[in-house]
Amino acid sequence: MNVELRYIILRADKDKLIERLKRMGDIESLERSLFLLNKMETSPSNNQFFYDTTLKELNEIAQDVIDGTVYNVFIDTSR
Repeated sequence: MNVELRYIILRADKDKLIERLKRMGDIESLERSLFLLNKMETSPSNNQFFYDTTLKELNEIAQDVIDGTVYNVFIDTSR
């Protein structure tokens, strides 16, 4: 059996991340979010899975995730 999954890391630049967290009233997540942003960006194994949402609207992000095949990962489970 083959399994297809989409692995996408949604990211935004630091300023946009701060803006979004403040708008959502989730400022207590700021320090952890910035730590994780830095951690992900410094790990080369993540590069192919980044989807930059900095300048995108929610509907555009959703449509790109639905339509795109760039982030498809195929897993052979027959072993």
